[in-house]
Amino acid sequence: MKRTRRGSLYAWILLFAAMFTLGSCRKDDTPAAISGPEHQTTSVSSGEPAVFRGIKADLPEGVHLCAAVTPYAGEDGIVCLAAERTETEAEDGTIVHGEAYTLVTLDRDGKVREAVPLDLPEAAAVIGGKITENGFALMTRMDGAASVFVRDSSGDRTSGDLSSLLGAKDQSFVALDADGSGNLWAAASHEILALDRDFTKRFSIPVNGYARDIAAAEDGGAWVLIADADSYAQRVEPTGILTDRIGLDNGAVTLVSRDGALYCDGADGISAIGPTGSSEIVNYAASNLSASTSRFLTVLDEDRVLLAKNGTDGSNLYLYHRSDGEEPAEAVTLEVVVALPEGTDSGESQFWRMQTAEFNSSHRDIQVHLTDYAETWGAESADALARDLLTGTIKPDILLGNPGTEYVGTVVERTVVEHGMFRDLTPYLTADPEVNFDTVLAAAIRSCSYNGAVWGIPTAFRAVTLVAPDSLLGRFAGASGWTVTDLLDCIDALPDGVTPSLGINQRSALDGLLGSNGLAVFMDRETGTCSFDGPDFLRLLRFISTLPKDHEDALRKSPVYAAYWDAAMSDDNSGMIEPYHTGKVFLRMIQISRLSDYTGLEMQFGTKEATIIGYPTATPEVPGSGIEGIPELPMMILNTSEHPDEAWTFIKAILGGNRQHLNPFIPSLKASFEAKEHNSIGSQVHYFYNGLTFAGSKLPSQYAKQPHITVWMKKEDLDAYRELLDHAGSPTIGAVPREVREIVEEEISAMTAGVSTGEFCAAKIQSRVSIWLAEHQ
Repeated sequence: MKRTRRGSLYAWILLFAAMFTLGSCRKDDTPAAISGPEHQTTSVSSGEPAVFRGIKADLPEGVHLCAAVTPYAGEDGIVCLAAERTETEAEDGTIVHGEAYTLVTLDRDGKVREAVPLDLPEAAAVIGGKITENGFALMTRMDGAASVFVRDSSGDRTSGDLSSLLGAKDQSFVALDADGSGNLWAAASHEILALDRDFTKRFSIPVNGYARDIAAAEDGGAWVLIADADSYAQRVEPTGILTDRIGLDNGAVTLVSRDGALYCDGADGISAIGPTGSSEIVNYAASNLSASTSRFLTVLDEDRVLLAKNGTDGSNLYLYHRSDGEEPAEAVTLEVVVALPEGTDSGESQFWRMQTAEFNSSHRDIQVHLTDYAETWGAESADALARDLLTGTIKPDILLGNPGTEYVGTVVERTVVEHGMFRDLTPYLTADPEVNFDTVLAAAIRSCSYNGAVWGIPTAFRAVTLVAPDSLLGRFAGASGWTVTDLLDCIDALPDGVTPSLGINQRSALDGLLGSNGLAVFMDRETGTCSFDGPDFLRLLRFISTLPKDHEDALRKSPVYAAYWDAAMSDDNSGMIEPYHTGKVFLRMIQISRLSDYTGLEMQFGTKEATIIGYPTATPEVPGSGIEGIPELPMMILNTSEHPDEAWTFIKAILGGNRQHLNPFIPSLKASFEAKEHNSIGSQVHYFYNGLTFAGSKLPSQYAKQPHITVWMKKEDLDAYRELLDHAGSPTIGAVPREVREIVEEEISAMTAGVSTGEFCAAKIQSRVSIWLAEHQ
């Protein structure tokens, strides 16, 4: 069962960093382990960094690498375990997702020779293991029980649940290895278990810290990778005694013992480990690799290693070989810049570095150089970048946008877009066979449109809209949209005791009722005219003048809002839903980032009879036209680029690669969107009154009795959701220019302060905006 909250980009970054980690970490009362001599690791590598270049192995179509199992790599070729996602329907109608496994044999160049399906139960998940010259040993988990399946020259055999052999309870197995004699070594959270080839327990010993990996040695012992305050490898003798300890990089994930040598990865690369030091084998930075998106699997020889790298459909196998480190003379260098706003989590910068490293590793003819202005300028990075762009001090190929609404309205955005310093992407979206107007969700493109041009493509976006119960919408129940007049008519008809929007006040009314670009319905940029002196805007001003002045004033004047705020500040905030479910609120703003947000409409007001009405629009007959699309991490090609085609290649790679379907927001590319939502069909989603959301057919007992709503997600839901996104979205830049918004807010502030009347306010806005439009025609 999966537990989710509304996503954030940093959560996505953490997902990239953790995608290859196996098992779980739990603290227990395990006694201290026996420790032997301790060695400090000192790097003994020297000279130039160890540069490797890679090629992707050709696994059969539809399967992905099972990175938890160490492949066999010998003179006769490579054997790895691959998996294919499966779906079966249970008796209760629940869709059960599993994996079917295949042994894939490749030659030393990564070409498939043979693919043999393995007869494992679909529900059995492989969580570790090793493939050897004579067969394999796989650790599987099914219904909470861990067992081992072995195939070698003696035939097939399966162990019972290994958990009963551990000295401490409530542990999770994290790794399995086999030595040349067929003996097995299993690492649990805080314990090492040694078995003979018939699964008879030889011994188990506790270890301090958390075991991450284990590597069987040729002499009958093993090495275990342990994470405590610091990471280290510890020797396990064949007799069950822990002896030598070697310090490792804290980013270490994988240990490999081969041909009498010990290898380990780290944050910076892969090294050969010895009792007195380490020798670098692969330097990640020089090889355009990232520890966050690749996993060291094993070595073929001193010049070749196997890595797992994440792709759209799962892990892929890569063969990396030693290189002289020089790029082809004809390689194009792209200059890419980003300036993340002050306070942005460092994960944002890490994300782009990961993307750049992945792109460079697979595009020898194009190399990307990334500059983050925030590293030099800090809080002034946006101003510094804007200045350098305007003065021509820098002429980059690509500008990477900042996340979400923090990006919209920044100095950089105003500089690049409003000064026309971008290259219109329309020609690419028209001609490209892979990324075009048909393969990108229309809402994503609309969010980055400006005066008929497309200034960028977001990696993802989120939809923001208004919903309302049909009982209060009246004749607009089920409508595709509405106008400002319709909105005000509904507000005037509200019963006593019903607030238009919870906590609405004079400062929040414009955004709360019209959205960030709602003022566009009173302007026509093409003709240079506006209607701020018309009856609708004057009526809106009169309504705003009746509202509380600010948040504090709303708390004093609205008992409903005060009770809501108290619930929001409490440990159990389930009371926040009460005013919506009891019919005390008309409108509610929601964010949609996934299908479960769309199907959770019933939770918003406690009834299925509710409508995603959207913000008021001039085209209410178009479904979704009142829904805003907020771009996340938009990418733009600047008109200073001398290599726009190569820059477009980079944008395409970001859109389609690196597991975009795991994005917490709506992926812009339709294929990634479909991959993200496909597994949702046929599953249950539980929406709790305290805001939590669970996906799965069964709830833990501690949650089952808490108030919630359960929804089955159907194909029809996905079709309707996709249709909504095909029409949703509006330009986030230029629809309401910054200066126009400032004029409107300034005059409304004067009105609400008692300096002017609604009529005078409307006339002043009409005059000032008309002059602005005439000056900018």
